[in-house]
This record gives sequence, C-alpha cells and structure tokens, in this order.
Amino acid sequence: MSTYNNILIAVELIPEEDQIIIAKAKLIAEKFSGTLSLVHAVQDVSTYGTASAYPAIADIEEEIMQEHKTALTNLGTTLNIPNNRQFYDFGSPGRIITDTATKINADLIIVGSRSRHGIALLLGSTADSIIHRANCDVIAVHLPE
Repeated sequence: MSTYNNILIAVELIPEEDQIIIAKAKLIAEKFSGTLSLVHAVQDVSTYGTASAYPAIADIEEEIMQEHKTALTNLGTTLNIPNNRQFYDFGSPGRIITDTATKINADLIIVGSRSRHGIALLLGSTADSIIHRANCDVIAVHLPE
C-alpha cells in the first residue's frame, strides 16, 4: 500500500461540497501523517475569446481572482494550512491542479466528482482530466447532486 505524505486537495470553494472532500483528505492525512495543501482553479474567461472583444473582462477576472484568493486563504486558515501550501490560478482546472501536484511533489490528489448528464458526458469533467493527467494517485470523491 502506498503512503501519502503530501496530499493536494482540489477545492471548488463551495463549502457544502468542500467539506465532504476535506473530511476524506483529513482521514487519509491522519492515517499516513500526511501534509495537506489546497488548490483552486478558476476557468479563465478569456479562453472563450471574450477578453479581446471586451477589455473590461480583465478587470472582472482580477476581481474574481481576489475574491477566490480571499476565500482560499480563509479556508486555509480554518484548516491550519499555511499560505505557502495554498495554490490558485486562472485557466484549465485539470491542468492547474495536476501542474500544482507535480510542482509540490504530491503523492495524492483528492477531488470532488459529480454524476454527469447530457452534454457533460461528451465534454468530460475536471476529475476525469485530473485522473488522466496526474503523475500520482487520485481519489475522486462522489459529491451529491
């Protein structure tokens, strides 16, 4: 059995969902005396081609980034996870999460996953992207609808 010393929790900053993911991460960290880190990714609005058409998008992205950074910092404080183990960025969530895991040498990524219906089945999910890109183990925690 693997040991998990460096556990990366991918949070969405949705308290009800994050609580479920964090509870699993805490159990695993306790069992293996592991260290927890947090990562949050915000889909970049400019990836949809709107930034060049609407320069104000950059200002909105900056506001969103600041709000999410504050929320992540507050969550980290609540969990006693220091700022140097809290990561966030704009862009593809799957890429940001797996790149962060590689950067910090995580042995485990814990991410939430929902059932998919309709077009989401064709497009895939962040959890699927992480599972296929990660260089470490991944636990996808089922989240309620």
